[in-house]
Amino acid sequence: MLTKEKAIKISVPYCLVSVARDSVYYFVLSFYFLYLSRVLNLSLSCLVPMLLFIKVVDIIKEPFIGWFIDSLGTYLKLNKFRVFIFVGTLLNAAVTVAMFNVPHLTTENFEILYCAICFGVWTFTFSLYDLSTWAVLTSFGKDNKLREAFASVSRISSLIGFSITLLIFSTIFDSNSILPKIVQTIPEHNFNISSFYIAAFLVITACLFSLSYSEKNTAHKKIAFAKAQKAFWGNDQLIITFAVTLLQQITLSVFICSFGYFFLFLPKIPTDYEIFLQVHLPWMITAFISLLLFKDLVKVTSRKAVFIISIILPMIGFVSMFLLDFFGELTLPIIGALVSISACGFDLSLASTTVMTADCVDYGEFKFGIRAECMNFSVQTMSAKIGYIFILIITGLSFSFSDIFVKNVNLTNQMYSIYLCILIVCICSVAMLIVYITYYKLHGSFFENILNAITYFSNNKSAAVKEKFNSVRYAIDEHCVLYKLKANDLDEVLQVLTDRLFEVKAIKSKHEFLKGINEKIAKNPAGIAHGIAIPHARGNYVNRSSLAVATLKTPLNCGASDNKPCDLFFLIAVPDDGVSHINLLSNLSLMLSEPGFADKLRHSGSSEEITKRLISCERNLFN
Repeated sequence: MLTKEKAIKISVPYCLVSVARDSVYYFVLSFYFLYLSRVLNLSLSCLVPMLLFIKVVDIIKEPFIGWFIDSLGTYLKLNKFRVFIFVGTLLNAAVTVAMFNVPHLTTENFEILYCAICFGVWTFTFSLYDLSTWAVLTSFGKDNKLREAFASVSRISSLIGFSITLLIFSTIFDSNSILPKIVQTIPEHNFNISSFYIAAFLVITACLFSLSYSEKNTAHKKIAFAKAQKAFWGNDQLIITFAVTLLQQITLSVFICSFGYFFLFLPKIPTDYEIFLQVHLPWMITAFISLLLFKDLVKVTSRKAVFIISIILPMIGFVSMFLLDFFGELTLPIIGALVSISACGFDLSLASTTVMTADCVDYGEFKFGIRAECMNFSVQTMSAKIGYIFILIITGLSFSFSDIFVKNVNLTNQMYSIYLCILIVCICSVAMLIVYITYYKLHGSFFENILNAITYFSNNKSAAVKEKFNSVRYAIDEHCVLYKLKANDLDEVLQVLTDRLFEVKAIKSKHEFLKGINEKIAKNPAGIAHGIAIPHARGNYVNRSSLAVATLKTPLNCGASDNKPCDLFFLIAVPDDGVSHINLLSNLSLMLSEPGFADKLRHSGSSEEITKRLISCERNLFN
């Protein structure tokens, strides 16, 4: 892993290559369809199905490209980030130039075939370095602050690349007007020259990054496709992150392509210059500042709080615009302020989901022993591309992103309904909140536990060291920690805790595990003493050492030697390896023998607080 000092040194070249990446991306999305349809005059009846088909294939291929990068880098023992960023940018730069310099072929069919091949190859080569530049975030270290800082850098770079494309290139094409209105008059050589400029920028930044990123390749297990697929779909937190990011991208796309509607109903329709000065410039500045402050906001509050706020802000901005417009109180400066508030929320949300995706890489390594950075980050790019196709269907917008920076009456009036757009934003925002709050868990003490375990095991490879490692920290999962559980008998407690262990895939069979637990209890009671019960079982029905914890609302008689009812339960599951059982039970016993520690767990106010106190006690005793 890169040290903090090394990561800071490469922040500038990393930022530059990220800016170039998004400049190329938005350049192609904004101008390729216009180039083919308005300059080359190719048939729309052929272009639209062709581009839609390629975009759908582009989405499907992402995890396969991610697996290809991860597996080839591991198989050939390459530093995959440096290699694929460098090679991918070179290939993509060449294809970008070829796309905007179409040779004049004999028939239109040949030209369309040429363009289809170029666009297909472009999506493939773009993914090679797009996934690599996002996934390289995970190599900068597991320190939370560093990860949050680089997530901000990557998103700021994306914002700059977006702005450069839609402002600078619009100026290159025509110094007096903005694209959609005068696109019919754009000379072909402007597209040709612009593609050379942006390709050169991409190659230069890739070279700078490759020279600065000198981290040696870290040895990982070879990634078989079947196992990688299992780790991909079995990573519950990655799937949750994909669902959240997909809802986020749909919300973002709908908002971006529909807020221009409100310009049309102002007392006086503003000029492009007024819209840019009072709406677009403020939101870009606000977005930039919010990303700069992302790390500090997380520090003052928490990742969870920042993400929840980021979801609420765009919903407030959009609904407020509608209500003010309905009551006739909407003005251009107010639109600018509300769009800026929404942009602040969207950018904080984008930075948050970038961090979440990076965290899923570590979680996947913890859970499956596979570190597939690029394959994991494919969910981020997939969700963005699905969101883009979704907005094409909802708004009837062209294939160009360039309308984002201008008002265009004809295009805007093609929307089915502003009511539908508002409904989509609200539904997706509420769904994001529900999914995130209910299912996402990679924050707080649980995730700190995972990072500590991964770091320790990566730094201490020998089995002997692993045997001595305090397995309480490794075994605990906050999902398996229950606060004030209501239960009528011991069987109900065991059933609930066993269900939790099965849900996190710690055990293979609930039936076999409960059978093993009951066999143990038949020989020795679950209750120990002082209100503590530690039922346990080991066997081949256990995937990994794991621990479920519960404080009971009503103590139960568990046959303890001092006859005291038990209200503090620790359910232990370990594989039958002759080591894990002794380590986990002995370490837990030492922790519970600390004066007053059991009472601290009983008096905890939440499951997370119980988890934190267990980890804190372990650190004090064994570090």
